Amino acid sequence: LHPVEASEPFGGDGGATLVDTLNANNVLTEYTSLSPAVTADGGRTWTDATPGDPNPLFIAPVVQDDSRAADFYAGGEFLWKSTKGFQTGAADWTVQFDTGAGNSISALAVAGGSGYAAWCGPCWPGYVTETGFNRGLITNQGTGAWHQLNLAVVPAGCDAVPNRYITGVAIDPADGRHAYLS
Repeated sequence: LHPVEASEPFGGDGGATLVDTLNANNVLTEYTSLSPAVTADGGRTWTDATPGDPNPLFIAPVVQDDSRAADFYAGGEFLWKSTKGFQTGAADWTVQFDTGAGNSISALAVAGGSGYAAWCGPCWPGYVTETGFNRGLITNQGTGAWHQLNLAVVPAGCDAVPNRYITGVAIDPADGRHAYLS
């Protein structure tokens, strides 16, 4: 490739892209339905890194741990993790949590191995005001094991989480026990 040309690994829509800050030739980019690919040569060749989730969103979240560069997380019905970084292949993902049949992770953040993932089910926007929509939040904060939070219990000093589609999660850098949801 010419240095000013871009590589297009897929046609059409795409999702998250992760770029190695130490070597820009290393990239993970996502196509629709949680089907990422990785390159180690700046996009000349691509390797499939699809975890094979049964129920991802059209554009599913894929993130890199903010503190552990080799740890990638992806969300569909399952929360997936790879510890292979930009060498991740399809067989390198392991399931960390199952949100349940018909549910999909909509937002995800991880820092220092601890994180939060929001899920919905069914996730279509019309269900927000109709019966049948549900949402949840999972974390491994404090225990190391991913588990469902009880959103009916509101800790002191926190706001209740409304029954809405969660589009973003950010971890408070000053206190990883706190997450901000949008």
